[in-house]
Amino acid sequence: MSTLQPPDHPLALRHSHLLAPAPDRLTNTPTTLTITRSNTVSGRAFSVHQLRAHEPFDSPARRSLLYTVSGKFWSGTLAREIRDAAGRPLLELRRRIWWRAWSVKQPGGGEELMSAEMRWGASVKMAVRVQNALLAAGLLDNWRDAEEREREYVNSHDYYPIPSGRRRHGHGHNSNSNSNSSGGRYARRHISPPPPYSAIASSSVNNPLPRPSTDTTSTKSTHLPSYASAHRRSTHSLRDLLDAVEPPAEPAPASSYAFPPARRHSEAVGGEKVALRVVRESNTAAAVMMGERKIVSIRREKVLEFGLSGPVDRWEVGVAEGVDLLLAVSIVLILAEFVRHEYRVRIK
Repeated sequence: MSTLQPPDHPLALRHSHLLAPAPDRLTNTPTTLTITRSNTVSGRAFSVHQLRAHEPFDSPARRSLLYTVSGKFWSGTLAREIRDAAGRPLLELRRRIWWRAWSVKQPGGGEELMSAEMRWGASVKMAVRVQNALLAAGLLDNWRDAEEREREYVNSHDYYPIPSGRRRHGHGHNSNSNSNSSGGRYARRHISPPPPYSAIASSSVNNPLPRPSTDTTSTKSTHLPSYASAHRRSTHSLRDLLDAVEPPAEPAPASSYAFPPARRHSEAVGGEKVALRVVRESNTAAAVMMGERKIVSIRREKVLEFGLSGPVDRWEVGVAEGVDLLLAVSIVLILAEFVRHEYRVRIK
């Protein structure tokens, strides 16, 4: 899996969607999904699993079902419905009639969350427009208003109370004067830029996210290794030691993270609409680009599934930190339909 770059600001179609966590700290492997086509009559059913590379190959927790995809046979609109592992509908993909374009909406209709249009170019295969729920226009306006009010306050008030016993002065103020009736101490306010969102998400103490342990196999010790056991002749592997300190991160809903605004509005994504493009890298690989950043990697292969007759298509998808998993799944499903159907815009 090639190196992925997270976006400046998290990208999600809805606040309830799962975002990809940071790459595995031992193998530096990003969040990996496998999308397998079911060998049904219509060929429009898929299963989406999360591949946990840190788990042993014989562990049942190495592949966990996240989503299922279903479609109607001989449907003129080529509709697809994505459901979670419990069967609850999440998204609906629908192809526009007589157009090489798709739209992604909530189940039952509503506002369009994503649109995709196939391209005939040699490198760019798809143009995608995304409605980023985490960067809504109203939220940006609130951030700008808050910044403007804070800037006006700092310009009009050179001092703010501090609990120290010393008195600091700004320019043009007399050291013997008291500019506050409460008699507080004052100092010039210093505003530091906020840290990146990944630092907030990983070290937030106000609303820490529980990370369930994935130790479900008998190959791992029932007792967590201690710092004293980390010596040269220790029987614990480096993976066990790291998991004892902090279990591997799992995808969590976008609303669970305390994301601050982008560091600069000029560096943020312009407005709530985000433009992506799918480019071809090789005969079997493609990538989703956000500007010059590669946020999703896609690789197609043929696999033999037990219980199914013949090989089936499977896509291995790497998702960068802070990117909606359902966004990546939707893009791959649209590509898969064009691989199968009349346009034959293949990643082959």
